[in-house]
Amino acid sequence: MNAVVKEARDWVGTPFRHQGRLKGVGCDCLGLIRGVYGNVYSPSILPKDRTNYGIEIVVDLNKHLRKVAVEVAEREPGDLILMKFSSQPTHMGIYVGDDRMIHAYSSVGRIVEHRISSQWKKRIVSIWRMTWPK
Repeated sequence: MNAVVKEARDWVGTPFRHQGRLKGVGCDCLGLIRGVYGNVYSPSILPKDRTNYGIEIVVDLNKHLRKVAVEVAEREPGDLILMKFSSQPTHMGIYVGDDRMIHAYSSVGRIVEHRISSQWKKRIVSIWRMTWPK
């Protein structure tokens, strides 16, 4: 199994907590991304932490990621999904394969894994593939 997917699944059930960053204690979408990829790779090369989530996060991520087309056929387990609920992307999740994702779902109150329904597909802005310096 992909190391990112395995680590992300270890976060499932963590309570949702805005600006939280701790597995099992509480986190939000950025906390999940920072925690999962930081644990699998290295926390020192992650984009800087943010408390105001907006287009700025895309600028930070762009320094560390290679953008991949949104085509469903090109997604791979471990890819980061960038989503929007209004005009700007402000939410992230991790694609885990089989048309499923893991993300911090505030309405449910915890980190969840679920199918990417047509409603969620409409929110996807782009898919990002992590690339890290050696």
